[in-house]
Amino acid sequence: MDLPMHAAMRSPLLASGMWLLAGLVAVSPLVPGLGPLLGVRLGDTGPVVLLFGTVSLGATVAFHRAGRHAWTYRLLNWLETAVSVGGELYLVWASGNASSPFWVLYFALVFHAAGTGSARLYNALLLAGGPTVLAAAFWGGREDVGAAAVCVGTGAVGTLVYVTLSRAAAQLRDMMAERERLQARVAELLVHEERARIARDLHDGVGSELSALLWSVRTLEARLGEGGRAEELSGFAERIRQGTDELRSVVWALRAESQDWESLVAHLRGRCLELCGEQVALRFLDEGAPAGMVLPGEARLHVVRIVQEAVRNAVRHARPRTVTVRLRGHEEIRVEVEDDGEGLPEGALERSSGGLRNLRHRAAALGGTLRFSTSLQGTCMEATLPLPGDPSR
Repeated sequence: MDLPMHAAMRSPLLASGMWLLAGLVAVSPLVPGLGPLLGVRLGDTGPVVLLFGTVSLGATVAFHRAGRHAWTYRLLNWLETAVSVGGELYLVWASGNASSPFWVLYFALVFHAAGTGSARLYNALLLAGGPTVLAAAFWGGREDVGAAAVCVGTGAVGTLVYVTLSRAAAQLRDMMAERERLQARVAELLVHEERARIARDLHDGVGSELSALLWSVRTLEARLGEGGRAEELSGFAERIRQGTDELRSVVWALRAESQDWESLVAHLRGRCLELCGEQVALRFLDEGAPAGMVLPGEARLHVVRIVQEAVRNAVRHARPRTVTVRLRGHEEIRVEVEDDGEGLPEGALERSSGGLRNLRHRAAALGGTLRFSTSLQGTCMEATLPLPGDPSR
């Protein structure tokens, strides 16, 4: 039987329905007028139903305790099918009538087995071999050639129906799986298209406006020359530039749902060079990552912002001569930003309500850690982040 389908058969409601049907078969000889019609006694139906119930209960317990992939469940599952076929055919034999109504149970099993889908060879052998054995019993035991012919014909029809329906069910499952795959692909393409549209709108709209505003402020600052107003404009221009940097990082992350390690490194190297400018030397060390490793958009954006913010803080506040950025993607993502500047003031991390605290929040959002060490020789920020898809995350 197909395991997912058979898992549904292990639900309490359906199992109760199966056992109720088995119980009705067991007591059917006690119903006035029905026993002679069926040609069986309680001594015939009782043991069959008892055996089926025992095996079915064992399979149900094995499924819920050991899981559907356990060998105990699989063995009991196959045994349950064999008991079902054998029990139904035994009742036909016990009735002494090859046209017994118990053939209805046989065809019910044919339809059920065809719908479940797997163990097709095993099911086909049972459904074809059982009636053949019964035909031999009628022919050799009772010398009833007509009954034997009915059994062979019924078994042939049942096997043909099973093979036809099982193939149709397999094709239907394949079609449904393909439809789900196509639906997932369409959804993925729609998301990708929407991300690209948002990125274009941000870049061409807000990005262009910020760039134009920054240019205007720089022009006005140059006209004012030295003085308080010029310093205010300089601070204002710096805030606009930071906002533009953030927007560029968001647009870069939106352009693709995932990018490889080399693309991340190239983008970060360019951003760090821009942040350091001509006054600060940049040492950018890429220690590599596993071949083919890609970073999803959210993780990529957090890594970029962690590095970007750390370099910006070093350049603005530490007055360093050199900033060193080190990236490593083996076993875990490791980011280090080190400067040779003046170091952080005492208690700066505890007092921070902006950039430094945000760095820790970004690292925590990826399931990683971030720590600072500072001295008179400079400051070092080290972030350790799990690789994408790391089960320990």
